[in-house]
Amino acid sequence: YQTSWTINVSVTGTHQLALYLLDVDNRGYAETITITDTGSHAVLDTRTASSLSGGVYFAWNVSGAVTIRFTSTAFHWAVLSGIFFGGAGSTRGGVGGT
Repeated sequence: YQTSWTINVSVTGTHQLALYLLDVDNRGYAETITITDTGSHAVLDTRTASSLSGGVYFAWNVSGAVTIRFTSTAFHWAVLSGIFFGGAGSTRGGVGGT
């Protein structure tokens, strides 16, 4: 199962995008998160998420339009419990779209 969202960061500069994943029922969800440039479809970053029963955060610094694709690698679907968008900040890695 796959689902994706397009987020257009149209404000000036780079801003932090954070995702929170939580397997509330401890069913063994696992997924791959892929960030792509919405215009060129170039893959900017890919991360694997598993062991989500305690909750896991992933964060990126983004600019321009990026697409987030969630692909389930265990159980029936991918999970996303929260999405947060804020000011510039994190040192976890930046990705930029066009």
